[in-house]
Amino acid sequence: MAINKRTEVTESLHTTLARPAGVFSAVLAIAGMAVTVLYLRSLSPLPALLTVLGVAKIVLGAILVIAGVQLIRGQSWAQRFLLVVILAWLVATVSLTVAALLWGPPSWWPENFSPFKILPLMALLQIVAVILLVAASAPGSRLRYATNVTCSIAAALALLFAANMLAQADYVRRDVETLQRYALSPRMQKIVQAVDQPLRLSCVYTSDEPDDETPVRRARIMDLFEEIHELNRGIQIAHITTDTDKA
Repeated sequence: MAINKRTEVTESLHTTLARPAGVFSAVLAIAGMAVTVLYLRSLSPLPALLTVLGVAKIVLGAILVIAGVQLIRGQSWAQRFLLVVILAWLVATVSLTVAALLWGPPSWWPENFSPFKILPLMALLQIVAVILLVAASAPGSRLRYATNVTCSIAAALALLFAANMLAQADYVRRDVETLQRYALSPRMQKIVQAVDQPLRLSCVYTSDEPDDETPVRRARIMDLFEEIHELNRGIQIAHITTDTDKA
């Protein structure tokens, strides 16, 4: 029985490639733990929620290091565990990148670091780890089949999350005006983003005069107002069309 079990493990893993996969995964986990510690030390005061999440990430990183060592020792379960966790990490990175593109970096993101410099690097390292873990499974084995299925599910989830965020974006605007006549200038965008108090903007456009351009002008004004609201959700927009609304 012991011989059969050992043979199954050997056939499941590519012993030559399992070692570099385990080493790289462990190093990646250690790097993630170090970044988490540095980030938590930079916060003052330290929010309780971020503290709990940071400690949980450090504990998970330690578990990944242990799994990496076990993969180096030829344990096939470690390959499955590392693959699932790193794929989940990669899906989260891709989702965060899409969210940053649509709505800007989250409030907890360090102000001195652009997410578009860090997140692509994180995704690249995670992809390398996934490639090594896939290669660590022996071709034609049940482990390779399970690995391919897991990667396919992760890819589908990443696409689903990205598509959902794109659908949830209330307003995605691309200025196609040659002279940018109806776009906010970079200076105005900075002013809007700097507003830190609740603000209400009202569009009063109630002319009854017959004018074919009236709907076009109203749409352009509301277009700018919607862009302002997307830049700063604290600014509310109101479209006043009746005397009751004016009151």
